[in-house]
Amino acid sequence: MAERGDGLDVEVTTRCCHGKPYVEIISYADEVDADLIVLGYHGHSHSKGDQIGSVTDRVVQNAGRPVLVAT
Repeated sequence: MAERGDGLDVEVTTRCCHGKPYVEIISYADEVDADLIVLGYHGHSHSKGDQIGSVTDRVVQNAGRPVLVAT
């Protein structure tokens, strides 16, 4: 994604975290005071396309800030 952002002249920040993914996503968003969190609709563990992923669901429920869920 960082390379794609560079090609589009968009600033991309990458970060490697360890822990529960939804907690780390929310913590980072809080740390940088993000205006918006953008996540995919479903993760790798879902075989059905009609179910929101568990990490995305937990972020939406707990973020306390806007979350855009992209399909």
